[in-house]
Amino acid sequence: MTLPAVWRTVARRRTDLLLPLLDGRRDGRFADPAWVPRIDGGDAGRWAPDQRERIRAELTTAVHDEGLPIAARLAAIQATGRIGGGLDLLAAWADREETMLAEAAVTAMAHAGEPARAMPVLVGHAGGPASRVAVAALARCCRSTAPSLLGPLLEQALTAPGSKVTLRKLAARRLGSSRPPGAVDALLRAWADPGLHRDVRVAVASVLRTIPEDPRTLDALGDAAGRYAGELMLRTLFQAHPMEYAPAARPRYADLVRRLLMAADVPGVSFRGSKAFALWAHWYRGGLDEIIEAVADPVPAGEVMAVFLGLLRAGAIRSQALDVLARLAAAVPREDLGTPARRRVNAITQELAAPLEEEPEPWRRRLARDAMDVLAAQPLLLPQVAELGMALLPRETDGDELAEALCALADLLTDRPVLAARTAGTAVSELFGEYGRKPPLPMAVALPAARRLAGRGDLSGGLFALRLIRAGGQHTEWVAPWRELLRDLRDSPHLEVRQEAWDTSVD
Repeated sequence: MTLPAVWRTVARRRTDLLLPLLDGRRDGRFADPAWVPRIDGGDAGRWAPDQRERIRAELTTAVHDEGLPIAARLAAIQATGRIGGGLDLLAAWADREETMLAEAAVTAMAHAGEPARAMPVLVGHAGGPASRVAVAALARCCRSTAPSLLGPLLEQALTAPGSKVTLRKLAARRLGSSRPPGAVDALLRAWADPGLHRDVRVAVASVLRTIPEDPRTLDALGDAAGRYAGELMLRTLFQAHPMEYAPAARPRYADLVRRLLMAADVPGVSFRGSKAFALWAHWYRGGLDEIIEAVADPVPAGEVMAVFLGLLRAGAIRSQALDVLARLAAAVPREDLGTPARRRVNAITQELAAPLEEEPEPWRRRLARDAMDVLAAQPLLLPQVAELGMALLPRETDGDELAEALCALADLLTDRPVLAARTAGTAVSELFGEYGRKPPLPMAVALPAARRLAGRGDLSGGLFALRLIRAGGQHTEWVAPWRELLRDLRDSPHLEVRQEAWDTSVD
Protein backbone atom coordinates (compact mmCIF):
# COMPACT_ATOMS: atom_id res chain seq x y z
CA MET A 1 0.00 0.00 0.00
CA THR A 2 2.80 2.45 0.84
CA LEU A 3 4.61 1.73 -2.41
CA PRO A 4 3.84 4.49 -4.95
CA ALA A 5 2.94 2.05 -7.73
CA VAL A 6 0.58 0.10 -5.47
CA TRP A 7 -1.11 3.25 -4.17
CA ARG A 8 -1.61 4.64 -7.70
CA THR A 9 -3.22 1.38 -8.82
CA VAL A 10 -5.58 1.27 -5.83
CA ALA A 11 -6.46 4.98 -5.95
CA ARG A 12 -7.17 5.05 -9.67
CA ARG A 13 -8.26 1.56 -10.72
CA ARG A 14 -9.04 -0.72 -7.76
CA THR A 15 -10.94 1.76 -5.65
CA ASP A 16 -12.87 -1.15 -4.13
CA LEU A 17 -9.68 -2.03 -2.18
CA LEU A 18 -9.20 1.49 -0.85
CA LEU A 19 -10.96 1.20 2.51
CA PRO A 20 -9.89 -2.39 3.31
CA LEU A 21 -6.27 -1.53 2.76
CA LEU A 22 -6.47 1.71 4.77
CA ASP A 23 -8.11 -0.12 7.68
CA GLY A 24 -5.82 -3.15 7.48
CA ARG A 25 -2.42 -3.76 9.01
CA ARG A 26 0.55 -1.75 7.72
CA ASP A 27 3.51 -3.83 8.66
CA GLY A 28 6.00 -5.82 6.71
CA ARG A 29 9.06 -5.02 4.69
CA PHE A 30 7.57 -1.98 2.92
CA ALA A 31 5.88 -0.40 5.92
CA ASP A 32 6.50 3.36 6.29
CA PRO A 33 5.24 5.07 9.46
CA ALA A 34 5.53 8.48 7.73
CA TRP A 35 3.51 7.42 4.69
CA VAL A 36 0.83 9.89 3.56
CA PRO A 37 -1.58 9.16 0.69
CA ARG A 38 -0.60 11.17 -2.37
CA ILE A 39 -3.57 12.59 -4.23
CA ASP A 40 -3.18 13.88 -7.77
CA GLY A 41 -5.60 15.99 -9.78
CA GLY A 42 -8.44 13.61 -10.65
CA ASP A 43 -7.95 10.89 -8.06
CA ALA A 44 -10.61 12.04 -5.59
CA GLY A 45 -13.24 12.16 -8.33
CA ARG A 46 -13.08 8.34 -8.57
CA TRP A 47 -13.95 7.80 -4.91
CA ALA A 48 -17.28 7.46 -3.12
CA PRO A 49 -18.15 10.01 -0.39
CA ASP A 50 -17.34 7.55 2.44
CA GLN A 51 -13.95 6.86 0.86
CA ARG A 52 -13.16 10.57 0.68
CA GLU A 53 -14.18 11.05 4.30
CA ARG A 54 -11.99 8.14 5.38
CA ILE A 55 -8.95 9.49 3.56
CA ARG A 56 -9.61 13.01 4.87
CA ALA A 57 -9.60 11.60 8.40
CA GLU A 58 -6.32 9.80 7.67
CA LEU A 59 -4.80 13.06 6.43
CA THR A 60 -6.12 15.06 9.39
CA THR A 61 -4.47 12.62 11.76
CA ALA A 62 -1.18 12.99 9.90
CA VAL A 63 -1.34 16.79 10.04
CA HIS A 64 -1.83 16.78 13.82
CA ASP A 65 0.80 14.11 14.47
CA GLU A 66 3.80 16.11 15.65
CA GLY A 67 5.92 12.98 15.56
CA LEU A 68 5.84 12.84 11.78
CA PRO A 69 8.45 14.64 9.67
CA ILE A 70 7.41 18.11 8.60
CA ALA A 71 7.52 17.03 4.94
CA ALA A 72 4.87 14.36 5.61
CA ARG A 73 2.60 16.82 7.40
CA LEU A 74 2.95 19.32 4.54
CA ALA A 75 2.10 16.57 2.03
CA ALA A 76 -1.01 15.73 4.10
CA ILE A 77 -2.17 19.34 3.97
CA GLN A 78 -1.65 19.48 0.22
CA ALA A 79 -3.57 16.23 -0.25
CA THR A 80 -6.44 17.52 1.91
CA GLY A 81 -6.88 20.41 -0.48
CA ARG A 82 -7.07 18.07 -3.49
CA ILE A 83 -9.82 15.89 -2.01
CA GLY A 84 -12.31 18.75 -2.03
CA GLY A 85 -14.69 19.76 0.71
CA GLY A 86 -11.90 20.40 3.19
CA LEU A 87 -11.90 24.20 3.11
CA ASP A 88 -12.94 24.56 6.75
CA LEU A 89 -10.09 22.30 7.85
CA LEU A 90 -7.60 24.23 5.74
CA ALA A 91 -8.86 27.58 7.08
CA ALA A 92 -8.31 26.32 10.62
CA TRP A 93 -4.83 25.05 9.82
CA ALA A 94 -3.97 28.37 8.15
CA ASP A 95 -4.24 30.01 11.56
CA ARG A 96 -1.65 27.74 13.16
CA GLU A 97 1.50 29.22 14.61
CA GLU A 98 3.77 26.91 12.62
CA THR A 99 4.61 29.07 9.58
CA MET A 100 5.28 26.23 7.16
CA LEU A 101 2.03 24.42 7.99
CA ALA A 102 0.03 27.64 7.84
CA GLU A 103 1.45 28.60 4.44
CA ALA A 104 0.83 25.09 3.10
CA ALA A 105 -2.81 25.34 4.19
CA VAL A 106 -3.21 28.72 2.54
CA THR A 107 -1.76 27.34 -0.69
CA ALA A 108 -4.01 24.28 -0.58
CA MET A 109 -7.15 26.43 -0.38
CA ALA A 110 -6.76 27.25 -4.06
CA HIS A 111 -7.15 23.52 -4.86
CA ALA A 112 -10.05 22.81 -2.51
CA GLY A 113 -12.71 23.14 -5.22
CA GLU A 114 -14.50 26.08 -3.60
CA PRO A 115 -12.76 29.17 -4.98
CA ALA A 116 -15.61 31.57 -4.23
CA ARG A 117 -15.64 30.53 -0.55
CA ALA A 118 -11.87 30.45 -0.34
CA MET A 119 -11.30 33.97 -1.68
CA PRO A 120 -12.52 35.95 1.39
CA VAL A 121 -10.34 33.77 3.60
CA LEU A 122 -7.36 34.26 1.32
CA VAL A 123 -7.92 38.01 1.20
CA GLY A 124 -7.69 38.04 4.98
CA HIS A 125 -4.42 36.14 4.94
CA ALA A 126 -3.02 38.32 2.14
CA GLY A 127 -2.53 41.10 4.66
CA GLY A 128 -0.66 38.93 7.14
CA PRO A 129 2.53 36.86 7.38
CA ALA A 130 1.34 34.44 4.69
CA SER A 131 0.72 37.18 2.12
CA ARG A 132 3.25 35.75 -0.32
CA VAL A 133 1.43 32.43 -0.75
CA ALA A 134 -2.02 33.92 -0.22
CA VAL A 135 -1.66 36.22 -3.22
CA ALA A 136 -0.55 33.31 -5.40
CA ALA A 137 -3.51 31.23 -4.20
CA LEU A 138 -5.86 34.14 -4.89
CA ALA A 139 -4.60 34.37 -8.45
CA ARG A 140 -5.54 30.73 -8.98
CA CYS A 141 -8.97 31.15 -7.39
CA CYS A 142 -9.74 34.14 -9.60
CA ARG A 143 -9.54 31.95 -12.68
CA SER A 144 -12.36 29.74 -11.39
CA THR A 145 -14.70 32.28 -9.81
CA ALA A 146 -17.71 33.78 -11.55
CA PRO A 147 -17.25 37.48 -12.39
CA SER A 148 -20.41 38.40 -10.46
CA LEU A 149 -18.79 37.09 -7.27
CA LEU A 150 -15.30 38.20 -8.17
CA GLY A 151 -15.96 41.93 -8.56
CA PRO A 152 -16.76 42.90 -4.93
CA LEU A 153 -13.88 40.83 -3.57
CA LEU A 154 -11.34 42.35 -5.96
CA GLU A 155 -12.58 45.87 -5.34
CA GLN A 156 -12.23 45.32 -1.61
CA ALA A 157 -8.71 43.98 -2.10
CA LEU A 158 -7.78 46.92 -4.31
CA THR A 159 -9.15 49.75 -2.19
CA ALA A 160 -8.90 48.47 1.40
CA PRO A 161 -6.45 50.67 3.35
CA GLY A 162 -4.62 47.73 4.91
CA SER A 163 -4.11 45.73 1.71
CA LYS A 164 -0.55 44.94 0.77
CA VAL A 165 0.95 46.15 -2.48
CA THR A 166 1.18 42.69 -4.04
CA LEU A 167 -2.49 42.01 -3.30
CA ARG A 168 -3.62 45.33 -4.72
CA LYS A 169 -1.57 44.82 -7.88
CA LEU A 170 -3.13 41.37 -8.31
CA ALA A 171 -6.61 42.81 -7.79
CA ALA A 172 -6.02 45.50 -10.41
CA ARG A 173 -4.80 43.01 -12.99
CA ARG A 174 -7.63 40.58 -12.34
CA LEU A 175 -10.20 43.33 -12.62
CA GLY A 176 -8.79 44.04 -16.06
CA SER A 177 -8.65 40.42 -17.24
CA SER A 178 -11.98 39.26 -15.78
CA ARG A 179 -13.90 42.53 -16.30
CA PRO A 180 -16.60 41.87 -13.66
CA PRO A 181 -19.43 44.41 -13.44
CA GLY A 182 -18.13 47.69 -12.04
CA ALA A 183 -14.47 46.88 -12.80
CA VAL A 184 -13.75 50.20 -14.54
CA ASP A 185 -15.40 52.19 -11.76
CA ALA A 186 -13.28 50.38 -9.16
CA LEU A 187 -10.07 51.00 -11.12
CA LEU A 188 -10.89 54.68 -11.61
CA ARG A 189 -11.62 55.12 -7.90
CA ALA A 190 -8.25 53.58 -7.09
CA TRP A 191 -6.52 55.78 -9.68
CA ALA A 192 -8.09 58.91 -8.19
CA ASP A 193 -6.66 58.12 -4.75
CA PRO A 194 -3.72 60.54 -4.31
CA GLY A 195 -2.15 58.25 -1.72
CA LEU A 196 -2.09 55.19 -3.97
CA HIS A 197 1.23 53.37 -3.89
CA ARG A 198 3.40 54.02 -6.93
CA ASP A 199 3.64 50.37 -7.98
CA VAL A 200 -0.10 49.87 -7.58
CA ARG A 201 -0.75 52.96 -9.67
CA VAL A 202 1.43 51.54 -12.45
CA ALA A 203 -0.55 48.28 -12.31
CA VAL A 204 -3.83 50.21 -12.50
CA ALA A 205 -2.51 52.26 -15.44
CA SER A 206 -1.46 49.12 -17.31
CA VAL A 207 -5.05 47.86 -17.00
CA LEU A 208 -6.77 51.16 -17.80
CA ARG A 209 -4.84 51.49 -21.05
CA THR A 210 -6.40 48.21 -22.22
CA ILE A 211 -9.95 49.57 -21.83
CA PRO A 212 -10.06 52.41 -24.39
CA GLU A 213 -13.71 51.70 -25.16
CA ASP A 214 -14.56 53.54 -21.93
CA PRO A 215 -13.57 57.18 -22.63
CA ARG A 216 -12.93 57.81 -18.94
CA THR A 217 -9.85 55.58 -18.90
CA LEU A 218 -7.68 57.56 -21.32
CA ASP A 219 -8.87 60.81 -19.74
CA ALA A 220 -7.66 59.55 -16.38
CA LEU A 221 -4.32 58.43 -17.80
CA GLY A 222 -3.64 62.02 -18.78
CA ASP A 223 -2.42 62.48 -15.20
CA ALA A 224 0.38 60.02 -15.98
CA ALA A 225 2.01 62.79 -18.00
CA GLY A 226 1.72 65.19 -15.08
CA ARG A 227 1.88 64.58 -11.37
CA TYR A 228 2.13 60.81 -11.67
CA ALA A 229 4.91 60.77 -14.28
CA GLY A 230 7.72 58.41 -13.36
CA GLU A 231 10.12 56.11 -15.15
CA LEU A 232 8.15 52.90 -14.53
CA MET A 233 4.83 54.57 -15.34
CA LEU A 234 6.10 55.98 -18.62
CA ARG A 235 7.79 52.76 -19.70
CA THR A 236 4.58 50.85 -19.00
CA LEU A 237 2.39 53.15 -21.07
CA PHE A 238 4.94 53.35 -23.89
CA GLN A 239 4.51 49.58 -24.42
CA ALA A 240 1.12 50.03 -26.09
CA HIS A 241 0.96 49.25 -29.81
CA PRO A 242 -1.55 50.82 -32.23
CA MET A 243 -2.76 47.41 -33.39
CA GLU A 244 -4.05 46.73 -29.87
CA TYR A 245 -6.65 49.48 -30.29
CA ALA A 246 -9.65 50.06 -32.49
CA PRO A 247 -9.04 52.76 -35.13
CA ALA A 248 -11.38 55.16 -33.34
CA ALA A 249 -9.32 54.99 -30.14
CA ARG A 250 -5.88 55.42 -31.71
CA PRO A 251 -5.87 59.24 -32.05
CA ARG A 252 -6.56 59.67 -28.34
CA TYR A 253 -3.79 57.31 -27.31
CA ALA A 254 -1.41 58.93 -29.82
CA ASP A 255 -2.01 62.26 -28.10
CA LEU A 256 -1.39 60.59 -24.73
CA VAL A 257 1.93 59.17 -25.96
CA ARG A 258 2.95 62.64 -27.13
CA ARG A 259 2.24 64.11 -23.69
CA LEU A 260 4.05 61.23 -21.99
CA LEU A 261 7.09 61.77 -24.21
CA MET A 262 7.14 65.47 -23.34
CA ALA A 263 7.12 64.49 -19.65
CA ALA A 264 10.07 62.07 -19.97
CA ASP A 265 13.24 63.40 -18.33
CA VAL A 266 15.44 60.27 -18.19
CA PRO A 267 17.51 59.53 -21.32
CA GLY A 268 16.53 55.85 -21.52
CA VAL A 269 12.85 56.66 -21.09
CA SER A 270 13.05 59.48 -23.63
CA PHE A 271 14.58 57.11 -26.16
CA ARG A 272 11.85 54.55 -25.55
CA GLY A 273 9.22 57.27 -25.79
CA SER A 274 10.56 58.57 -29.11
CA LYS A 275 10.34 55.04 -30.54
CA ALA A 276 6.81 54.68 -29.19
CA PHE A 277 5.64 57.99 -30.64
CA ALA A 278 7.15 57.07 -34.01
CA LEU A 279 4.64 54.19 -34.07
CA TRP A 280 1.74 56.36 -32.97
CA ALA A 281 2.50 59.52 -35.01
CA HIS A 282 0.44 58.30 -37.96
CA TRP A 283 -2.71 58.54 -35.81
CA TYR A 284 -1.91 61.83 -34.10
CA ARG A 285 -4.70 64.36 -34.70
CA GLY A 286 -3.75 67.05 -32.20
CA GLY A 287 -2.53 70.55 -32.89
CA LEU A 288 0.76 71.16 -34.70
CA ASP A 289 1.32 74.89 -34.20
CA GLU A 290 2.69 74.61 -30.69
CA ILE A 291 5.05 71.79 -31.70
CA ILE A 292 6.32 73.64 -34.77
CA GLU A 293 6.86 76.84 -32.84
CA ALA A 294 8.78 75.03 -30.10
CA VAL A 295 11.10 73.33 -32.61
CA ALA A 296 11.71 76.54 -34.57
CA ASP A 297 12.91 78.20 -31.35
CA PRO A 298 16.45 76.83 -30.87
CA VAL A 299 16.17 77.06 -27.09
CA PRO A 300 15.91 73.42 -25.88
CA ALA A 301 12.33 72.46 -24.95
CA GLY A 302 12.20 68.91 -23.60
CA GLU A 303 11.45 66.13 -26.06
CA VAL A 304 9.56 68.27 -28.55
CA MET A 305 12.16 67.43 -31.21
CA ALA A 306 11.32 63.73 -31.01
CA VAL A 307 7.64 64.57 -31.44
CA PHE A 308 8.40 66.77 -34.46
CA LEU A 309 10.56 64.12 -36.13
CA GLY A 310 7.92 61.46 -35.56
CA LEU A 311 5.26 63.64 -37.19
CA LEU A 312 7.62 64.48 -40.05
CA ARG A 313 8.28 60.78 -40.62
CA ALA A 314 4.54 60.06 -40.59
CA GLY A 315 3.79 62.85 -43.05
CA ALA A 316 1.68 64.88 -40.62
CA ILE A 317 4.23 67.70 -40.96
CA ARG A 318 5.35 68.52 -44.49
CA SER A 319 5.81 72.02 -45.85
CA GLN A 320 5.79 73.40 -42.29
CA ALA A 321 9.27 71.91 -41.91
CA LEU A 322 10.63 74.45 -44.42
CA ASP A 323 9.68 77.39 -42.21
CA VAL A 324 11.27 75.63 -39.24
CA LEU A 325 14.49 75.07 -41.21
CA ALA A 326 14.56 78.70 -42.34
CA ARG A 327 14.28 80.00 -38.77
CA LEU A 328 16.87 77.56 -37.45
CA ALA A 329 19.26 78.37 -40.30
CA ALA A 330 19.00 82.06 -39.49
CA ALA A 331 19.94 81.29 -35.87
CA VAL A 332 23.03 79.20 -36.73
CA PRO A 333 25.51 82.12 -37.29
CA ARG A 334 24.53 83.70 -33.97
CA GLU A 335 25.24 80.58 -31.88
CA ASP A 336 28.04 80.50 -29.33
CA LEU A 337 29.81 77.31 -28.25
CA GLY A 338 26.47 75.56 -27.84
CA THR A 339 24.83 74.68 -31.15
CA PRO A 340 21.18 73.67 -30.54
CA ALA A 341 19.98 75.17 -33.82
CA ARG A 342 22.61 73.29 -35.84
CA ARG A 343 21.78 70.04 -34.02
CA ARG A 344 18.12 70.46 -34.89
CA VAL A 345 18.92 71.17 -38.53
CA ASN A 346 21.05 68.01 -38.60
CA ALA A 347 18.23 65.94 -37.12
CA ILE A 348 15.65 67.29 -39.57
CA THR A 349 17.86 66.81 -42.63
CA GLN A 350 18.70 63.26 -41.57
CA GLU A 351 14.99 62.55 -41.15
CA LEU A 352 14.28 63.99 -44.59
CA ALA A 353 17.11 62.00 -46.18
CA ALA A 354 16.39 58.61 -44.58
CA PRO A 355 13.20 57.70 -46.54
CA LEU A 356 14.81 58.75 -49.83
CA GLU A 357 17.03 55.67 -49.75
CA GLU A 358 13.98 53.47 -50.40
CA GLU A 359 11.17 54.29 -52.83
CA PRO A 360 9.73 57.46 -51.32
CA GLU A 361 6.45 59.10 -52.09
CA PRO A 362 6.83 62.03 -54.54
CA TRP A 363 6.09 64.61 -51.87
CA ARG A 364 9.13 63.50 -49.87
CA ARG A 365 11.48 64.16 -52.77
CA ARG A 366 9.90 67.55 -53.39
CA LEU A 367 10.21 68.44 -49.72
CA ALA A 368 13.89 67.41 -49.68
CA ARG A 369 14.62 69.59 -52.74
CA ASP A 370 12.84 72.56 -51.17
CA ALA A 371 14.79 72.02 -47.97
CA MET A 372 18.04 72.14 -49.97
CA ASP A 373 17.02 75.52 -51.39
CA VAL A 374 16.23 76.86 -47.92
CA LEU A 375 19.49 75.69 -46.35
CA ALA A 376 21.73 76.61 -49.28
CA ALA A 377 21.33 80.28 -48.33
CA GLN A 378 23.42 79.62 -45.21
CA PRO A 379 27.03 78.63 -46.11
CA LEU A 380 27.57 76.99 -42.72
CA LEU A 381 24.84 74.48 -43.56
CA LEU A 382 26.16 73.33 -46.93
CA PRO A 383 27.16 69.91 -45.46
CA GLN A 384 23.49 69.30 -44.66
CA VAL A 385 22.53 70.43 -48.17
CA ALA A 386 25.08 68.00 -49.61
CA GLU A 387 23.62 65.19 -47.49
CA LEU A 388 20.18 65.80 -48.93
CA GLY A 389 21.66 66.06 -52.42
CA MET A 390 23.35 62.68 -52.08
CA ALA A 391 20.11 61.12 -50.85
CA LEU A 392 18.35 62.46 -53.95
CA LEU A 393 20.84 60.98 -56.41
CA PRO A 394 18.96 58.72 -58.86
CA ARG A 395 19.75 55.02 -58.84
CA GLU A 396 17.21 53.49 -61.20
CA THR A 397 18.27 55.54 -64.21
CA ASP A 398 20.65 55.82 -67.12
CA GLY A 399 24.02 57.57 -67.04
CA ASP A 400 22.79 60.92 -68.36
CA GLU A 401 20.36 61.53 -65.51
CA LEU A 402 22.98 60.58 -62.94
CA ALA A 403 25.48 62.88 -64.65
CA GLU A 404 23.01 65.75 -64.43
CA ALA A 405 22.45 65.15 -60.70
CA LEU A 406 26.18 64.93 -59.92
CA CYS A 407 26.89 68.09 -61.88
CA ALA A 408 24.19 69.92 -59.91
CA LEU A 409 25.79 68.70 -56.68
CA ALA A 410 29.23 69.85 -57.87
CA ASP A 411 27.78 73.27 -58.77
CA LEU A 412 26.45 73.58 -55.25
CA LEU A 413 29.95 73.05 -53.83
CA THR A 414 31.88 75.21 -56.29
CA ASP A 415 33.68 77.28 -53.65
CA ARG A 416 34.01 74.48 -51.06
CA PRO A 417 36.78 72.14 -52.32
CA VAL A 418 37.24 70.28 -49.02
CA LEU A 419 33.51 69.61 -48.70
CA ALA A 420 33.32 68.77 -52.41
CA ALA A 421 36.05 66.15 -52.10
CA ARG A 422 34.42 64.59 -49.05
CA THR A 423 30.98 64.60 -50.64
CA ALA A 424 32.29 63.11 -53.88
CA GLY A 425 34.00 60.28 -52.01
CA THR A 426 30.88 59.47 -50.01
CA ALA A 427 28.58 59.64 -53.04
CA VAL A 428 30.76 57.40 -55.21
CA SER A 429 31.19 54.91 -52.38
CA GLU A 430 27.41 54.71 -51.85
CA LEU A 431 26.61 54.43 -55.56
CA PHE A 432 29.34 52.11 -56.77
CA GLY A 433 31.03 50.64 -53.70
CA GLU A 434 30.64 47.05 -52.58
CA TYR A 435 29.84 48.05 -49.02
CA GLY A 436 27.11 50.63 -49.62
CA ARG A 437 23.64 50.37 -48.18
CA LYS A 438 22.32 49.20 -51.56
CA PRO A 439 23.69 47.00 -54.36
CA PRO A 440 26.28 48.92 -56.42
CA LEU A 441 25.38 50.42 -59.76
CA PRO A 442 27.19 49.14 -62.89
CA MET A 443 30.29 51.19 -63.65
CA ALA A 444 29.05 51.85 -67.19
CA VAL A 445 26.54 54.27 -65.65
CA ALA A 446 29.41 56.32 -64.18
CA LEU A 447 31.24 56.91 -67.49
CA PRO A 448 28.97 59.69 -68.88
CA ALA A 449 29.08 61.51 -65.54
CA ALA A 450 32.89 61.23 -65.34
CA ARG A 451 33.31 62.62 -68.88
CA ARG A 452 30.96 65.50 -68.26
CA LEU A 453 32.47 66.46 -64.90
CA ALA A 454 36.05 66.18 -66.18
CA GLY A 455 35.27 68.36 -69.18
CA ARG A 456 33.90 71.27 -67.10
CA GLY A 457 37.32 72.43 -66.01
CA ASP A 458 36.24 73.67 -62.56
CA LEU A 459 37.69 72.54 -59.25
CA SER A 460 34.64 70.85 -57.69
CA GLY A 461 33.76 69.13 -60.99
CA GLY A 462 37.32 67.85 -61.23
CA LEU A 463 37.22 66.44 -57.72
CA PHE A 464 33.94 64.62 -58.43
CA ALA A 465 35.32 63.32 -61.75
CA LEU A 466 38.50 62.07 -60.06
CA ARG A 467 36.53 59.96 -57.56
CA LEU A 468 34.46 58.44 -60.36
CA ILE A 469 37.55 57.76 -62.51
CA ARG A 470 39.37 56.03 -59.66
CA ALA A 471 36.38 53.80 -58.96
CA GLY A 472 35.82 53.01 -62.63
CA GLY A 473 39.49 52.41 -63.41
CA GLN A 474 40.03 50.07 -60.47
CA HIS A 475 36.85 48.18 -61.27
CA THR A 476 37.72 47.69 -64.96
CA GLU A 477 41.51 47.37 -64.51
CA TRP A 478 41.98 50.68 -66.29
CA VAL A 479 40.56 50.00 -69.71
CA ALA A 480 40.93 52.70 -72.35
CA PRO A 481 38.13 55.21 -71.50
CA TRP A 482 39.20 55.51 -67.87
CA ARG A 483 42.88 55.88 -68.78
CA GLU A 484 42.08 58.74 -71.15
CA LEU A 485 39.98 60.53 -68.56
CA LEU A 486 42.75 60.23 -65.95
CA ARG A 487 45.27 61.62 -68.46
CA ASP A 488 42.97 64.62 -69.04
CA LEU A 489 42.78 65.35 -65.31
CA ARG A 490 46.56 65.33 -65.05
CA ASP A 491 46.40 68.44 -67.25
CA SER A 492 43.75 70.16 -65.12
CA PRO A 493 44.23 73.89 -64.47
CA HIS A 494 43.69 73.22 -60.75
CA LEU A 495 46.71 72.04 -58.78
CA GLU A 496 44.66 69.97 -56.31
CA VAL A 497 43.08 67.97 -59.14
CA ARG A 498 46.42 67.52 -60.97
CA GLN A 499 48.10 66.36 -57.75
CA GLU A 500 45.39 63.79 -57.02
CA ALA A 501 45.44 62.59 -60.64
CA TRP A 502 49.21 62.12 -60.68
CA ASP A 503 49.03 60.31 -57.35
CA THR A 504 46.60 57.76 -58.86
CA SER A 505 48.46 54.71 -60.11
CA VAL A 506 47.19 52.61 -63.03
CA ASP A 507 49.68 49.75 -62.53
